[in-house]
Amino acid sequence: MTLDDAQEALSQVVSVLPPDTVPAVIGGDHTVTLPVVRALCNRRRRPFTVVQFDHHLDLQIWDGAPTRDRPRDRIFNTNVMSHVADLIGSERLVQIGVAPYATVEADSADGLDGYLRGVGRQLPLLARELDDPEAFREVVGSGSDVYVTVDIDVLDRSVMSSTGYPAEVGLGTRDLLRLIDWVLRDNRLVGFDLVEFAAPADARDATTLADAGRAVLVFLHLLNWACRQAAGRA
Repeated sequence: MTLDDAQEALSQVVSVLPPDTVPAVIGGDHTVTLPVVRALCNRRRRPFTVVQFDHHLDLQIWDGAPTRDRPRDRIFNTNVMSHVADLIGSERLVQIGVAPYATVEADSADGLDGYLRGVGRQLPLLARELDDPEAFREVVGSGSDVYVTVDIDVLDRSVMSSTGYPAEVGLGTRDLLRLIDWVLRDNRLVGFDLVEFAAPADARDATTLADAGRAVLVFLHLLNWACRQAAGRA
């Protein structure tokens, strides 16, 4: 099965779910987010925001925004959120926990800043809003429908090394769960995914098992929010 086949299959599965179903998806790399978001866009009349927890931007910065003569590059896990922003509108993308310093190809620092100003809202790892619930709410918004995507590498490598690009400095597990709570206490969850967990299939060492347990905990935390909101208890 090719990547295109997998994307189409996942999109079809989500598209035939009952209207009020909240898709809960486990990756895989971050490209799995795109077909889920695409299917939700196609079946929903209301717009929604994508909230991305990630150590990386996953934006295509090297060629800027697509044009008629220069379309977006083919999807990779390094540019998937640019494709997502093309679907939902760049103003509806919120990126949380990203590295405070990043090495990217850009013509100039001003060019990079200008591009990021046009693509969503970023709350880097050191942003003061991550410690201030009211300031956080002002950035993320309230009263909206949201899709949450969690790249597990948003966690610090001391608590999550089983991923392709562990964060030298990242969020703690408790911090991530708290920020998810801050997002969902004021917004309605319409879907979520957890991606980029990567460990050898036969790994049984204590570190890998602990990493897997933390990934499951994050997934269950999101699932709990979906169930509580569906039952009207959130």
